[in-house]
Amino acid sequence: MVYLIFSIVFSTSILLLFKWYGKLKANILLALAVNYFTAALLSIGFINELPLFSFWMGTAAFLGFLFMVVFWLMAYSTQLSGVAVTTLAAKLSMVFPILMGVAMYKEWPLSAQWIGIALSFSAIFFTTERKGAKSKARWMPLLVFLGAGFTDTLIGFHSRIVPPEHQYLLYALVFGFAGLTGLFFLFRSKTKIQKPQLKLGIWTGLLLGLVNFGSLFFIFRSIKHGFPQSIFFPSNNIGIIVFAALGGLVLFKEYPKKSTWIGLGLGLAGLFWLLLPSYFTKN
Repeated sequence: MVYLIFSIVFSTSILLLFKWYGKLKANILLALAVNYFTAALLSIGFINELPLFSFWMGTAAFLGFLFMVVFWLMAYSTQLSGVAVTTLAAKLSMVFPILMGVAMYKEWPLSAQWIGIALSFSAIFFTTERKGAKSKARWMPLLVFLGAGFTDTLIGFHSRIVPPEHQYLLYALVFGFAGLTGLFFLFRSKTKIQKPQLKLGIWTGLLLGLVNFGSLFFIFRSIKHGFPQSIFFPSNNIGIIVFAALGGLVLFKEYPKKSTWIGLGLGLAGLFWLLLPSYFTKN
C-alpha cells in the first residue's frame, strides 16, 4: 500500500509540475528533453544484463517518439484546460488497451467493464465541452486521451513480448529515444534560448526526470509486492485523478466548472466499473 501511495504522489506531481512550469514560462520542449535523458540514465542504473538485439528494441524507438508527443500534449493541456481535466483525459485512456485486447487477443470485457468504457467516453465529453473556451483548450484533452490511449496500447503490447528481466532496458530505450525526439523538436523550432531560459529548462527538466522515474519505479515496486496489474492500474488512476483535482484546486486555484465536476464524477464511476470485476476475480 505504501508503494501505491508513492506511485500516486509521483504520478500526480508530473501534472502539477507541468502547470507550474507554464507559470514559470519554462521552455517545455527543453524541459521534456532533459527530463527523458534523466529518466533514461536512472533506468540504465537498474539494468543487470544486455540481451542480443530483438525486434522490440526497434519498436521502442517509436514508443519513445509517442512518449515525447503525449507528454508535450499533457504539458500544454494542463496549462490550457487545467490539471484535473488533463489528468482525467490521460487516465481514462486505459479503455483503449481494453478494446485492443478484444480486437487482438479476444479478451472480452465483462458487462461491468463495458459500463465503465461507456462512462469513460461520457466523462471525456463533459470535461472537454466548455462554452466560450478557446479551440485549443477544447481539443487538447481529447488529443491527450487519444495519444495516451495509443501509447498505453503499445506499452501493453511490449509487456507481452519483452521478458520481465529486460523491462528496465525497455524503459531506458524508450526514455532515451523520447529525449532525442525532444531535442529534434527543439532544434526544429529554431527557438533562440537565452542563458536564463537554458538554466531554467535544465533544472526543471532534471526535476521532472526524477519525478518521472520515481513514478515508474514505484509502479514496478507496487506490482512486485503483491498488487495484480488489473487492480493496481485502476486504483492508481483513481488516486491520481482525485489528488490532481485537489492539487489543482489548492495550488493553482482551479475551480472546476459544473460540467467538469460531472465529468470527474463520470470518470471515477467509469474507473470503478472497470475495476470492480478485478476485485471479485482476483482470487
